[in-house]
Amino acid sequence: MSTISLAVYEIVIYKKNGSVKNGENISDYNNGCDLITLFKNLPSYLSVGSSNVAVVDIEDSKKRLRINSKEFKPFGRCISGEIETGDYGVENKIVDKEGNDAGTKNKDHAAMFPFYFLCDLEKNSTRSILLLQRFSQYGIYTILSTILKKEFEKQNPNYTIRISPLVSKKAIDAIIKGGTIKKISFKTANPAQITHSVNTKNPSDYFNPSDVYCEYNIIAKRNKKVSLMNSITKLIGVDAKVSDYVTFKEFDYNEVKVVFDLNGKNQTINLAHWQRFSPDIDITDKVRINSSGFPENVDVQKAALELLDDIKEEMKK
Repeated sequence: MSTISLAVYEIVIYKKNGSVKNGENISDYNNGCDLITLFKNLPSYLSVGSSNVAVVDIEDSKKRLRINSKEFKPFGRCISGEIETGDYGVENKIVDKEGNDAGTKNKDHAAMFPFYFLCDLEKNSTRSILLLQRFSQYGIYTILSTILKKEFEKQNPNYTIRISPLVSKKAIDAIIKGGTIKKISFKTANPAQITHSVNTKNPSDYFNPSDVYCEYNIIAKRNKKVSLMNSITKLIGVDAKVSDYVTFKEFDYNEVKVVFDLNGKNQTINLAHWQRFSPDIDITDKVRINSSGFPENVDVQKAALELLDDIKEEMKK
């Protein structure tokens, strides 16, 4: 069974040429605008298809989005709904379980996946919480964030909106207390460092150091771990230099990623951007699967509301 999960993001509004640290009130920015109105009316901002549904194509990525409602209905200061998305641009043959031809999906058609979303837009707050359902490796973050940013800046040309992963201290603590380090990657894109590190005796071989990057990986063998947890955990949650704790004699790295194993699942944290770490929350065991193979929306919503309560409680601490 494919994993059903929820990804957590925060939405912040701030003035262009200003700082994201000076976030605007999401319920009262730009002389009385309220972000909940943008979410509520999102379907009406998109082009309307022949079946009276909102449809939009993102040409660069060959993705199509569809919303089967004229608007999203808020409940309190929350708003939720279902968004369908799929890829188009390639013709595919369809076969049944016996291997027989069962039709063709032409390049203008998109096989659509339904996804649930929930956004909490608490009044007089400088950020809102957005939960997006994922199905296996599929999700709607890229296409939804693209559309939201485009429409928001169209309506508010002097402001910008940022949708980014919401760091979970609870998730980080769980990794530190119960996880093990399986891999550490030290990366450099410095052409001088790459040229210094790589030599070839074949004069016909050449690559442009500016076109590549170089990694030094420390990888745990099977059933083993990298015993650097004490040093690595001192770098998570604080603004400290990695080189204060881990150094290489002849490798001048500028990025470090750590892969942790937690209960059989890998979680990767970029030490330079640990603030963006927000793992997908597995809700597979909390949802029923319908006859079409997709999760029941009512179950996803229940799990999303429970997670939202947990997040808001954590943010109070």
